[in-house]
Amino acid sequence: MKLGTKVKCSGYLYKVKTQHVESAYREEPTEHFKFMGGIRIEEDMSQEVRKVEKCDFEGIVVAKKFVYKSRYYELCSRHWEDEDYENIRVSGCDYVDCYQVFFRMGGSRLVPIELCEVI
Repeated sequence: MKLGTKVKCSGYLYKVKTQHVESAYREEPTEHFKFMGGIRIEEDMSQEVRKVEKCDFEGIVVAKKFVYKSRYYELCSRHWEDEDYENIRVSGCDYVDCYQVFFRMGGSRLVPIELCEVI
């Protein structure tokens, strides 16, 4: 599909509120964790970041993007100067091809390719 094509969309991706993640092996929670609340993890996990909202609208395709729908948190430990450290490695997973569609002045949405059709 060419950029500037007018499309009819049947849904879009929106961001979901996520929780702060921290290692359960840390002795004392950080100040940010105490203030915001969150999840203390003891094993690897994933957290959903974007969901599909079903609604019909029309717009113009301005870009093609490759975005992730969830994050994967992996606990990893390292040894440095006779001490062990616990870290959390964060990576994206469940990638989706999307179009960025402008549907009104100053408003755009990320739309999965399978939810777009050319008018």
